Amino acid sequence: MRSLSQLGGVFLAVVLAAVSGCASAPNAIGESTSSFDGSTEYRLNPGFIYRNASTFSSGDVQLGLLWRTGMGDEVMVEAVVAQQIVNIASDGLLFNIDGDIIELHSDQALTDFETSRHSGMTFKSSSRWFTTDLQTIERMLGAESAKVKLVTGDGFLEGDFKADKPSAAIRGFKEFVAKVRAVKGEVATGS
Repeated sequence: MRSLSQLGGVFLAVVLAAVSGCASAPNAIGESTSSFDGSTEYRLNPGFIYRNASTFSSGDVQLGLLWRTGMGDEVMVEAVVAQQIVNIASDGLLFNIDGDIIELHSDQALTDFETSRHSGMTFKSSSRWFTTDLQTIERMLGAESAKVKLVTGDGFLEGDFKADKPSAAIRGFKEFVAKVRAVKGEVATGS
């Protein structure tokens, strides 16, 4: 039997898919090939970083990934705060991997803000892209503990990357890393 929190996560994923189409469902991986230079891009739609693993925990932050052939081991991480318009600091995405604090940097000049209306409802979000590498993502996946902190103009938001619940980012990250490693002819590490 599913808990209320699990049902809430499933309900949210269904609502997002219905409103925005399946392509924007949490943890969906899109693949596109450029007709310009033949490069392939993989984009993981943001999944949730829940506050903790408890049944009734929700997620304030979402993380997605982007990788293109030619990027080597570099990966772009998209940090999203849904239903809020906030400034995300350019050095504001931090990972605590088994006690090792890693601060990611964004070359993006400003936070992206989006407001849209669908079916009489208003949706808003704030997002910023950060740079890291596949090894850092794999360390998060294989770690005993992996926490996320997002610094905003209003303070900060925190969550547990390892809270493996419906629509959790960890689920999409696993599949994304395996796909990128396969494209590169490598074996994914971490679990």
